[in-house]
Amino acid sequence: MVTTAEETSAIQTYLLTKGLAAFVAWIDGTDAATDGVWLAESGEEIPYVGFTEVEPNGGMTENCLGVTVDGALDFNCDGNRDIQYTLCEM
Repeated sequence: MVTTAEETSAIQTYLLTKGLAAFVAWIDGTDAATDGVWLAESGEEIPYVGFTEVEPNGGMTENCLGVTVDGALDFNCDGNRDIQYTLCEM
């Protein structure tokens, strides 16, 4: 779960250094229960999301949370072909 701007920045740096600037990485988060309230898989509210200027923009159709080099975005969880990576915290 991303909780700070520094963590989002670290993910963005990782994507850039791995040559993944054009990709979206899925991170823990959904607003399926209540639109606009982002929760981790544990049910805990995510305190920081860091959306890009045009996100979130999917309403009730985009309930999963991803990160790009530009920031966070919401996307459709059902078989989204734009998501190429999943990031896990260890």
